[in-house]
Amino acid sequence: MPIRWRITIAIVIITTLLVIIGAPLFEASLSSAIGSTLKRSLQRRQYRVEAQIMSHQLNLSDKPVTLSQDQSVIQVNTPANKLLYTTARAGLESILSPSQLTIASQRPIWFEYKRPQWLNKYLILASPINTKRGKQIIILVGTSTDPLVDYLSQTNKDLFIVGPVLVFLAAVGAWLLTGAVLKPVEKLRAEAKGIFVLDNKARLAIPNTKDELADLALTFNELLEKVQITLDDQRRFVAAASHELRTPLSALKAELELAQKPNRNPIELAKAIDEVAIRVDDLINLAQSLLLLAQSDEDMLKLSKTPLDLVSLVVSSLGSQKAKAEQLKVDFVLHADPELIVWIDPIRFRQVVDNLVDNALNFAPVGSLIEILVQKVDDQAIVEVRDQGVGFSPEIIDQALERFVRTPNSTNRKSGGTGLGLSIVKVIVQSHKGHIELGNNKTQGAFIKVTLPISDQK
Repeated sequence: MPIRWRITIAIVIITTLLVIIGAPLFEASLSSAIGSTLKRSLQRRQYRVEAQIMSHQLNLSDKPVTLSQDQSVIQVNTPANKLLYTTARAGLESILSPSQLTIASQRPIWFEYKRPQWLNKYLILASPINTKRGKQIIILVGTSTDPLVDYLSQTNKDLFIVGPVLVFLAAVGAWLLTGAVLKPVEKLRAEAKGIFVLDNKARLAIPNTKDELADLALTFNELLEKVQITLDDQRRFVAAASHELRTPLSALKAELELAQKPNRNPIELAKAIDEVAIRVDDLINLAQSLLLLAQSDEDMLKLSKTPLDLVSLVVSSLGSQKAKAEQLKVDFVLHADPELIVWIDPIRFRQVVDNLVDNALNFAPVGSLIEILVQKVDDQAIVEVRDQGVGFSPEIIDQALERFVRTPNSTNRKSGGTGLGLSIVKVIVQSHKGHIELGNNKTQGAFIKVTLPISDQK
């Protein structure tokens, strides 16, 4: 159901409930107000009767009482319930019952009273007073409740008419107001629907209202920008991956075509097969690297952490790189704490160390040193690799950790690589809740520093 209908129905229901609940409350409040008015009127009448008695304008007689022609309800009684004065409307029969008389002799009382000849009830006030001669009398005054009944009856009729009108006006007002409020939202929706997500410049027009609608448009533009950045990254990733795959596949095809030529001797065939095996290994390594990066992008890179001696892992990695280092006449220098137990994934972090050392070997000059530092600082473990090569060039140092980024110097060796090594180091270190830092040494060469927490960060 559209929001406009939901809001309108909700307001109609709320208005109906308010009318249903408010009508009795209003009626009770009106009844109380009219009742208070009647009581104040009776009190003023009682004061006038009392003043007339005190000034002898109203004669009280111990003899049989005659009816006054006054059409109001007034009676003056003795504590023995003997009438001293009464009006024609009040009649010759005392209105006060014995129990009421007992109470009225002590304090004022209020009550309702009705005689058969009266159409409606009367509100009665009976109060004791003392005359100048010290005699106690009880003044009783009454007024018809007709105004109260009439007002309440008219109020019920008005509410019966006004209630539905209020509900109808609330529905119309809600419908129009919701339409006015949602109109700019609908405009934004239509504008967003027409946006082509591949258009890098496509953005919503932000209204100059400085309200939630402007915030919504701004948030959508930020989301659109993130989506476009992600799409650009994916396009670049696919393009770079395709380029990297094309080179070994082309070489592999060439080797196979040469192997198919007639009159090839066994030695040449064996050499061709070795070259094909090398190309296949390169393709496997590239595919594994691309898979790891894809898993990282989808937050699917799983780690199996275990407590491990980081120094032993580094020593093992250096041992595997010893043959390449000897071929390049490069020596390793390890500065390490005696033992450093860290919660890491041994397979994944071995990739980190292997890539760092291999990267240093690719740039280390013949006869130079590669320094490896493994130490504990507070609650963090640090692995740092320093070489004495040319260092990072200024144009790529900020992008050195990105995918398929290679310096011109990285191709001067046969093992120039695919430009994925440091990006793999980055995603593995980040998955260990660590961070990576790189730069150039003050004198010569470059350094790459990995910092990760020692404790278990599952």
